[in-house]
Amino acid sequence: MKRLTFWIGMVIFLGWTLAMTLNYSIYAGSSEGALVSDFIDGILFMLLMLGLYFLLLAVYRAKQQTAVILLTAGGTAAIIAAVFLA
Repeated sequence: MKRLTFWIGMVIFLGWTLAMTLNYSIYAGSSEGALVSDFIDGILFMLLMLGLYFLLLAVYRAKQQTAVILLTAGGTAAIIAAVFLA
């Protein structure tokens, strides 16, 4: 099961990277501000999400209740941020 969850995270990351690479012309033509470039920022964002995935997976394996609390707090914060920043 550990191997399966590891590969689920890796396949999502690699799929995201492949999709961004195939659609590079869309990201290269963007005029919006970016930290480095739209393409690199997308890869960095997905690396951050992959790290968060593995962190939550490790917390879940150690103590499930803590992982549930973290996911609930993170989801609530994301919804509040989306409402106020939109």
